[in-house]
Parts: sequence; C-alpha cells; structure tokens
Amino acid sequence: MMRLKRLLTFALVLSWVSFAASTPLTLILRATAYTSLPNETSSHPFITATGAHVRLGIVAVSRDLLSVLPYGTTLRLQDLGSALGGGAGQWNYLFDRVTFVVEDTMAPYIHRTIDIWLPSYHEAIDFGVRWVKVTVIHLGPR
Repeated sequence: MMRLKRLLTFALVLSWVSFAASTPLTLILRATAYTSLPNETSSHPFITATGAHVRLGIVAVSRDLLSVLPYGTTLRLQDLGSALGGGAGQWNYLFDRVTFVVEDTMAPYIHRTIDIWLPSYHEAIDFGVRWVKVTVIHLGPR
C-alpha cells in the first residue's frame, strides 16, 4: 500500500506492479473518459482506430502504451480514485461487469493514459481524471 501511495504522490503513471509468467501483467495508469462527440474524436466519431464500432468496453490507449497494450488486448479495470484524491471504487459498479478491449488510440501528445469510452458526455465529465489498476487478461497480437 505504501508503494501505491508513493506512486500516486510522485505522479508516476506507469508502473509494473507484477509481471511474471504465472501472474497477470498489472499496471497503474491515469484514466480519462471520452464519448463520440466530434470534438473528442476523429472525423468518424463512432469508429475506432481498428475499425470497430464504439460500445461500452472499448478503451483507447496513449500511443506510448501500444507496445505494452496492443490492439485487441482484453483488460479488467479497478477504480483507484480521483487524481485529486478520494472516490476509490466509485466506478467499480461498471468495471466489475465489463471486460475492456483496446481498440483505439489517443491524440499523439497524450502519454501514459488509458481513455474509456462512455455513452454520454455527462458520464465522461463525471468520470474526470482517475487512477485505475489495469490487469491484462489476454494480450492482443503484436
């Protein structure tokens, strides 16, 4: 627990928590949320970088994470709380029932971040900027 607090305190957004053959890859990442509004996406707001239609369970990753979390990677998420502190677990009601898939990428200037697609602008704003524990279920093809 102390290590997690230090990571958050020093704003280290990418950390290998565990990586061994018998243990799933787990990362602590900064998380944001996006919708299909044209000003938040490309000229095709309902189509991801891989050509998939957006739906609950789609995530985009910053381009620096694509080598670690390639397209097609399936994930479980756990809400660790707001970037400002507090609210841990607030989004687990959603995270506990959805398997997420990396199907999209973020703008080139964003780093060490995962972006979760949500159906409404208000939900995305409520989500804000959070810390999430990302556990890889299955790596996509590299």
